[in-house]
Amino acid sequence: MAAHSTALKSVDVVNNLGSDKRYNTYSAIMRRHGEWRNIDFNRALTKDIFSNDLLVKWNTIVNHNVPMHLETLTLKLSENFDNTLKKICNRAPKSIHSQITKSSDLIQNTIKPSLNTAHRGYLTSLSTAQRDFSSAVRSQFQAELEDHYDKVSKEHGSGMFGRMKVQNMQRRK
Repeated sequence: MAAHSTALKSVDVVNNLGSDKRYNTYSAIMRRHGEWRNIDFNRALTKDIFSNDLLVKWNTIVNHNVPMHLETLTLKLSENFDNTLKKICNRAPKSIHSQITKSSDLIQNTIKPSLNTAHRGYLTSLSTAQRDFSSAVRSQFQAELEDHYDKVSKEHGSGMFGRMKVQNMQRRK
C-alpha cells in the first residue's frame, strides 16, 4: 500500500522537479544522480515510501519499548547484584561482613557506571542505526536509478529539457 502510494506521489515529484527548475539545473540534478546543492530528488522520491502505521510502530518500538526494556534490564541487573551480595553477607561469618560490604561498594562503584555507559552507548547505536537505515534506503534507490540518471544527463541540444522530462516520466511508469 505504501509503495503504491509512493509510486503515485512520484508523478508529482517528477512533475514538480521539472516545473520550477531551469533546464541547466535539471540537467545538473541528473548528472549528479539526483542531488545538487540543496536539492535531493532521491529523498523526495523515497520520502513517503513507508506507511504511517509502520513508522508509528517503528517509533514506538525503537524510541519507547527498547529504551524502557533496557532500563528494566539495567535495574534488574543492579537488583540481582544487590541481592547476591546480601546472600553472600548472610552466609558469611559476621566478622567479615564489613569487608564484604566495602568490597561490594567498590564493585558497585565500578559496575553501575559501566551499566550506565553501556545503556547510553546502546541508545546512541540505536539512533545511529535509524539514521543509517534511512540513508541506506535513499542510497539504494539512488543506485537503482544510476543508469537512468546517466542516460538522461547525456541529453544535449535543442529540446533537451523536454526530452529529459519525458524520459523521467517514462521511467516512472
